Amino acid sequence: MQLSRHLVLKELIMDEDTPDSANASKPSRRKEGRKRPPETLKPGYVAAKIGTYFLGARYNDLRFGAQKRRFAGALPMGKKAAVYLIFPSQGLLQSHLDSLGYIAAKGYAPVVVSNVPLRDADRQRLLPHVATYIERANFGYDFGGYRDGVLELQSELPQLERLVLLNDSSWFPLPNGGDWIADAETIPCDYVGATAHYCFPMPAVSDFRSIKWNYDDGIDFFHYTSFALMFGPAILRTPAFVKFWKSFPLTSIKRLTVRRGEVGLTKWVRAQGFTHGKTLDLSQFDKDLAQMPEQKLREMMAEMPVFAGDIQLLAIKQRLLDDAATHKSDLICFILTSVARQGPSYALVEYLAFHRGFAFLKKSPCSLMANSADIMRRVVARLDGPLGDHIRAEAQDLFRKAPLADEIPADLT
Repeated sequence: MQLSRHLVLKELIMDEDTPDSANASKPSRRKEGRKRPPETLKPGYVAAKIGTYFLGARYNDLRFGAQKRRFAGALPMGKKAAVYLIFPSQGLLQSHLDSLGYIAAKGYAPVVVSNVPLRDADRQRLLPHVATYIERANFGYDFGGYRDGVLELQSELPQLERLVLLNDSSWFPLPNGGDWIADAETIPCDYVGATAHYCFPMPAVSDFRSIKWNYDDGIDFFHYTSFALMFGPAILRTPAFVKFWKSFPLTSIKRLTVRRGEVGLTKWVRAQGFTHGKTLDLSQFDKDLAQMPEQKLREMMAEMPVFAGDIQLLAIKQRLLDDAATHKSDLICFILTSVARQGPSYALVEYLAFHRGFAFLKKSPCSLMANSADIMRRVVARLDGPLGDHIRAEAQDLFRKAPLADEIPADLT
C-alpha cells in the first residue's frame, strides 16, 4: 500500500468533513467542531471504508475488469501523454473535442478514459482525436479513470517526458484564459497542479475576520486539485509511481476518493522527495486585495459563489454587501475566508477567468446553488468566440438543474 501510515490511521479512525473537491459543496468544518457527515452514519460505512482501503483495487479489477473496452485512435503516441477522464452522461460534447484539440496542439497524445459508455456514433466522432480510448465502469470517480489511463501507459512511462491528468469537471481551454500546459511546463517541479487547496489556515465562518493569509503546505489535507495535474520524468521513471496506481484503493465513496486521491497522491509525492508546485499562486492574494478600491472588492465579492455546505457564509456575504458601511477590511477577510474554505477554482470563478488568465472554468457551480448559477450565467455570457459559444450552449442544460432560490435559515439572516 503506497499511502502513508499516518493517512491510513487517520482514515480508519476518523471521519472529518474532508472537502469534496469535485463539487466543492462540503467544505471543512474542522475549525467549528468536528461533525460526522450523514453518510458516515449509514450501516456498513465503516466496513466499506476499511474493505475498499485494503481490497478496492482488487475488487475493481476482478469485478469490472472484464467490462473495460479499449479502442485505438488515429493519433500517434509521442513523448508526452495526457489522460483525459470524461463522464459524458449527455453524450460526447463539443467541449470535449475542444479540450482534445488543445491537448493535441500542445504535443500531448490524448488517452481518453470514459466512465460512461459512448454511443457508437459518438465513439466514431471521438477516435480521430485520440491515441487511445478506454471505456470503463463508473467506479472510483476520477481517480478510478486516472488509474486505468496511467496503467494503460505503463510501458510508455519511462520514455515519457511529461504526463498530464485532466478531467471534464471544468471547461478548458477558455477563450479568455491562459495556456495551462505551457505554464505548467515552465514550473521547475516534478509534480505541478493548477491549484492547491487546504494551504491557508481556515477560520470558522463566524470568525472570518480572524483569517491570517499565510501559505502553509503542511496543513492537514493539503493537496493539489485533481482536475489538472502534470508529472515530470523523475516521477514517471520511478517504479513506485506504477505501484501507487496499481494498489490505489478505489472506492465509490466520494469523500474517501478525495482523501485517498488528491490528498493521498500529494502526500505520496512529498514522501518520495519529489518537488511540487502549482501554476496559480495566491500566496500574495491578501496584498493584491489590499491594493484594490473598495468598489472593486464589492464587485469581486458579488461574483463569488457560495455553496450548500457553507450556507452561513452566504448569509454573511449578503449582509456585508447590503451594508454600505461595511469596512474594506471586512470585505477582504470575507473574500480570503471564502477562498480558503471553498478553494479558488470555485470561489473565484469570475476573478480567475477574467483577471488572472486562469484556463479552467468549473461546471458544477452552474447547478449547485441558485446564487452560483446566477453568477455563472454572467460569467459564461462574457466568454468570446466559438469556445464561448460552445460553453454557453452546454451551460444551459446545467442551469436548468439549479434550484430557484437558496434557503437561508432565519437564525442566520
